[in-house]
Order: sequence, then structure tokens, then C-alpha cells
Amino acid sequence: MAKKTKGAAQAASTIRVARLDRSGVLMGYEDIADGSVATVTDGIPEWVDGGDCDLKPGRYRWNPQAGRFEPVKSEKVEAETAIIEGFRHLRDVEGMTLPAATESWIAEYDKRKARVGA
Repeated sequence: MAKKTKGAAQAASTIRVARLDRSGVLMGYEDIADGSVATVTDGIPEWVDGGDCDLKPGRYRWNPQAGRFEPVKSEKVEAETAIIEGFRHLRDVEGMTLPAATESWIAEYDKRKARVGA
């Protein structure tokens, strides 16, 4: 039989938080002492209540005005621009003949950019 001791230490109460980076992107989860206060820098807290949140780190950003996580916007436009510029270099500088589908993609990209005024 286990010996009972008086005044045995009890585990401190903790809460689960969602840790954020400086831009508000979800970086992960951890348990911290209940009653802790998050530091806020430029309107972004260092953490928010994680509760039963199961969102994937790196894919969501905290919106402090709405009080919720929102998907991180895709950087597709920048990646597409880099790829298009690479193909243009191959075609225009290196003299490479590009496949018809690639030429069509470049033309469609140019049309989209012209419509938005970029």
C-alpha cells in the first residue's frame, strides 16, 4: 500500500495555447501555466487560446480583428511569375523553342496581367 503524505504538491493548472510568429502565423501548440498573459506586438499576440484547435502549423494566420485563424494566402502569383520569367529567358535569350502549351500559358498570363493593370 502506498504511503500517503501530507501537503503533496499538486500539478499546476495549464492551458493549451497556439503559438504565433510575429506576423500571426500559427507555429505550433504548447501547454503554459493557467493565468499567463500573452505579449502583444504590433497588434499580434505571441499566443492565443489553442483549446481543441487542430489546424496545421504554418498554414493559418491569426486575424486579430475577427478573432480567428484564416488560411495563409497562397504565394502562387509570385511563383508563377518566376516560372514565366524563366521560360521567357529560355525562349528569348537562349533561343529555345518552347512547347505550344507553355507558349499558351505565357500568353494567358500576359492577358491576365494586362487586365489587372500589372
